[in-house]
Amino acid sequence: MSHTANLSAIGKLEIGAETEFGDEAAGANYTYLRTMPIDRSSLTVTSFRDEHQRQLDVETSKIIGPHTGSLSIQSYLHGFSSTVPAAAPTHTATNDNGANGFDFIIDILAGALGNVHTGGFTDAEAGSTTSVLKFNGPTFANGQFAAWQDSNSTWHVNSVQSQDLGQDPAEFTLLQTATAVPANGKVWGAHTIFQTTDAPFFDGTVKSFSLRYTGAGADDRTVMLGCWPSSLSMELPVGELPTMSVDFMVSHWREDALASNLGIHSGVGADNGGLSSSEAWAFPTCEAVTQAHVSLGSSQADERQVQGISFDLGLEIAPIKDANASSGIGGFFVVKRTPKITLTMMRDVSEEITDFFNQTGRTLTCWAGSQAGRLIALQMPNAKIEEWPAPSDTDGAVMSQITFIANEYTSDGGDVSGTDNVPGDKVMKIGFI
Repeated sequence: MSHTANLSAIGKLEIGAETEFGDEAAGANYTYLRTMPIDRSSLTVTSFRDEHQRQLDVETSKIIGPHTGSLSIQSYLHGFSSTVPAAAPTHTATNDNGANGFDFIIDILAGALGNVHTGGFTDAEAGSTTSVLKFNGPTFANGQFAAWQDSNSTWHVNSVQSQDLGQDPAEFTLLQTATAVPANGKVWGAHTIFQTTDAPFFDGTVKSFSLRYTGAGADDRTVMLGCWPSSLSMELPVGELPTMSVDFMVSHWREDALASNLGIHSGVGADNGGLSSSEAWAFPTCEAVTQAHVSLGSSQADERQVQGISFDLGLEIAPIKDANASSGIGGFFVVKRTPKITLTMMRDVSEEITDFFNQTGRTLTCWAGSQAGRLIALQMPNAKIEEWPAPSDTDGAVMSQITFIANEYTSDGGDVSGTDNVPGDKVMKIGFI
């Protein structure tokens, strides 16, 4: 019997893509996912009392039932490139063994919101105005994020509202009037993750995720199958590091050492745990939120001073019961998404308080980061204030927490695909530019 204490802070989480719900990802598909320390205490095993007329006043052995539960992960928010990209961003489908950790981050977010559109870059921009970008060649989808530098090397983040490819050069109208035009002929596209207008049930090749946690002990490995994000939130506090939190619903799980000892899972070893080295994370480190921008309205000149930015997707999912599944869950479906962005701002009755009573909708764009490849953005094209902004005292100043909710929006020139595959006319978007 071993009484060795294994350090709970030592561990590694890997993620793989399942092309059939609950079927474990191939070994070669598992990819390291950098997170803060993992707490597995929300994984559960249901045990049933064997109810019958007993001959003695004693308890009976339990009947072991489904292995389900949830897993919460938290990680720092960061970009996908340490250097300014010289080409359009790319996204590899996570069922491909060539997918990297950031591809999985994008797919987790896309699984929660609905879909993702990736691409866009030009070095041939010329003649743009603060309302219209002008260039030929690459296509930027309606609703897609775009970024550029002005003559002072200041970065700007906006999104495309509509486009006219019949002009020469092609014209891309911006959702908000910018404060400056591109100065070096370059415009960068993005990974634009967007909320779909319906709730498709695993509409794509990747149906769910496998999560594999390896602890410090040689017998410490937990494999979680049929996993899907059930909540998503982000915190961008001023002067601190931004974080992302995701909860996964788990349809079935096992401990490899126990499965090996009981002989209930073929090909599983009792000594799959233990870590002997650190795995590299090939993406930029997180940046403190000191270069954030928040604009509210039709012009980005209308910037707001905020003390913090919070986002919650308001995601609700429900299990699909299936007698054929290992623990009785054959999938999950989206019940509802209610995205909210909360800002802590100086209170002004003529602004947000009046907007609340009038239920005025405005474009809300929040972004942070030092350069392309490291820019992170949140956008609601038609944001309305959810509740009365009560006054509060923050460091002696009268402040309010303003919570915006995403309302219906149909002014991006449409989702021209008609299939929820592009970010046009979507009420909530997250961008990595």
